[in-house]
Amino acid sequence: MKKSYKLITILGIATILTGLSTAFAGGTGTSSNPYQISTCQELQDMQNDLDANYVLVDDIDCSGFTYSSVGDNSNSFTGVLDGQDYVVGNLTISEGSSNLVGLIGYMDSGGEIRNIGVVDADITGNNLVGGLVGKSYGSVSDSYSTGSVTGDNRVGGLVGE
Repeated sequence: MKKSYKLITILGIATILTGLSTAFAGGTGTSSNPYQISTCQELQDMQNDLDANYVLVDDIDCSGFTYSSVGDNSNSFTGVLDGQDYVVGNLTISEGSSNLVGLIGYMDSGGEIRNIGVVDADITGNNLVGGLVGKSYGSVSDSYSTGSVTGDNRVGGLVGE
């Protein structure tokens, strides 16, 4: 009886640890098995692994979600985000006095964003503000954004700079 109790406890702990190990719908973050994103929270969690590979697996509605730009001067996004032709809708970012504002705030060389739409966005920052990327040294392809992007300097509907 005591042996069974220990086994159940060990399996329970393993299940809990496995659940904590991933914040995404699936994947391991590699190019052959990218993290799968299906919610706005998972999109935000890209901040925790800036050089991983990601794919959207569905349209994402960020209504009512408080989103903060992913990547900055100290920790830039150098991973790959493939939207697979899905859209992120109703994205609101309100960082009025901040620089490097967008779905991705700062993307360094090696970073890549492709096949994604950001629709009905409301994005506000100071300098280097974009509907998709605030400042990019990486690659953006087959992507678009619609909505409102507001800032003081180097502001763009898709990429600020």
